[in-house]
Amino acid sequence: MFYYFYKFFYDPETTLSFLRIFRYLSVRSIGALITGFFIYLIIAPYFIRWLKRHHISDINRDILQVDTSFKKGTPTMGGLLLLVSVIVSILLWGNLLNRFTQFIIWSIIPFGLLGAYDDFLCIGDNQKIGLARKYKLLGQIIFGLIIGIILLKWGSPFQQDLRGTLWFPFVKSVNLYIGIAYIFWVAFVITSMSNAVNFADGLDGLAIVPVMTTMMVLGVFAYVLGNIKIASYLQFTYIPNIGELIIPAAAILGAAAGFLWFNAYPAQIFMGDVGSITLGALLGIFAILVKQELLLPIAGGIFLAEALSVLLQMVSIKFLGRRIIPMSPMHHSLQYRGQAEVKVVVRLWMISAVLMIIGLSALKLR
Repeated sequence: MFYYFYKFFYDPETTLSFLRIFRYLSVRSIGALITGFFIYLIIAPYFIRWLKRHHISDINRDILQVDTSFKKGTPTMGGLLLLVSVIVSILLWGNLLNRFTQFIIWSIIPFGLLGAYDDFLCIGDNQKIGLARKYKLLGQIIFGLIIGIILLKWGSPFQQDLRGTLWFPFVKSVNLYIGIAYIFWVAFVITSMSNAVNFADGLDGLAIVPVMTTMMVLGVFAYVLGNIKIASYLQFTYIPNIGELIIPAAAILGAAAGFLWFNAYPAQIFMGDVGSITLGALLGIFAILVKQELLLPIAGGIFLAEALSVLLQMVSIKFLGRRIIPMSPMHHSLQYRGQAEVKVVVRLWMISAVLMIIGLSALKLR
């Protein structure tokens, strides 16, 4: 909305000349971050009370061999308000005619609905464990395939020469065209990240900070690739209009910070699958749009470790008949070995910050 104040009402000869500030990505990204943060901060107390009044809590919250009785009754679906905060911030500060912005907004909807339905099956008197894993996975794969088809064939926001290509981090000017396989690659990246963030969302505040650090890396790449001078200096291929992605990235960061305010130990609200599934999918989509899918395992290394711990545990039980780690996901193994929840979370936050720096180094170390 504010962008169009500039587009339609800016006049350098009148008092409306101040509207020119809304053309700058830096101003609008700061505005999106602050807006996302304060929307969550202001609405969350009322939202939490409403969730408690309607008994919307996860009755199947993981219980470890530690005292977690104080977590019973904690409301879930905090990710729903997070997504609302993100969308409102984008609508206020983004260029809604930009195809990258449109792509992000429309991508939020299907994953948000899938996660919300999964949460609905876990709350109140439903007495279920959520949507069956195979159906949840099927939904993620279908949505991923649709996005892959769009990016490769139908009205992709990319120019033609970037469709179906992979870029390699830390290497200059090495691109790989994979053709129709790109559709399945996109589905794999999105589904993997969606599940990885979902696995990591098991302790208070654990998942949201790595989401923020990973999104920072992807947001910086979006800004660099969308600025022809900086892209040329760093020897990246310039992608027209992709810099606008920094607005939804900033909106996610702001809303995530607002959520962390209430999710830090001891949590007043849990994210729920509506948040973790959608945020994971968005990380995958952002990485695909900025052509940094292969950097994602580094910048989002916490999620890779969580997902691998689950996968290895499943494989070992099926083929070896025993567990190779005490518990999965990884954070539960750390708790099982006697580490306090807060210590586990803070240490993983520190690792995610280091991984963020390594990810950003790929801008120059090439």
